[in-house]
Amino acid sequence: MIDEVPKKKVPGVLLYVHGPELTFLGTSGFADRKTKAPLRGDHTLRIASVGKTYVSALAQLAANDGLIELDQTIDHYLDQEILSQLPDALRPTIRQLLNHTSGIPDYYGVRFYLTDWQDRGPLTLDLVLRAIRGKKATHRPGEAFSYSNTNDHLVAAILEKVHATDLATLLKRQLFVPLALNDTYYNERSPRGDDIHG
Repeated sequence: MIDEVPKKKVPGVLLYVHGPELTFLGTSGFADRKTKAPLRGDHTLRIASVGKTYVSALAQLAANDGLIELDQTIDHYLDQEILSQLPDALRPTIRQLLNHTSGIPDYYGVRFYLTDWQDRGPLTLDLVLRAIRGKKATHRPGEAFSYSNTNDHLVAAILEKVHATDLATLLKRQLFVPLALNDTYYNERSPRGDDIHG
């Protein structure tokens, strides 16, 4: 089954299953399309939007510790400098950011990738807010679902403010170390084993 991945559309796939009665690791395809280097099970994968799971976990931990209230609007946590850059004076709750019902438009798209982020440097909140400048809200907070990467940058900014430290430190201190996620990285330009390039 894993050997049947259509290689023209998907350069490679890695599947790892671990359970009480089964452990399976299978790969198919290439780690690098240009060199045709085969994908191996020990390659480091960029988890991309799966990182939102980590941000959500940090938000829940902060709520458990009484540092934030998930149903409080973001103007209770973010500075006016940030709030003034959001379209249509939107003030969603943290929960609405996390479940993509905030109405804040997504910064990520073709224009962002080809124009706004040409240097492929860090995805800072300033860069994200510049990318949504001039965009209208997709809807009023709570009215509908609209996937938005912008939301997680705002949640991260709130977490950094209430913890008075950066997101990389929070991830390491609250998730990576306690959960022994020894091969999980954040904000590293070239982590060990970063050989997968589609």
